[in-house]
Amino acid sequence: MDHHNRQFWKCFCKNVQHYRKERGFTQKELSLKMGVNRTYICALEQGRGNPTIRNIMRISQELKIDPVLLFYPHNNKYQKVND
Repeated sequence: MDHHNRQFWKCFCKNVQHYRKERGFTQKELSLKMGVNRTYICALEQGRGNPTIRNIMRISQELKIDPVLLFYPHNNKYQKVND
């Protein structure tokens, strides 16, 4: 993986954790909402997972954010998806 791809992946992993915590979810709570094992969320946040597009969408839906936000450095503003 080249430097650009590593930075992109690192950003995704940090953002999953950032937005999860900002919403007040534990890894277990998010995993239960998604129907996956807690270790899956843990692996994603540590850069060891390989999420499918479906799971990226599920994460963003549960966190009520636009999925694009998971791939860009956050600016400390929580952006909700309109329900």
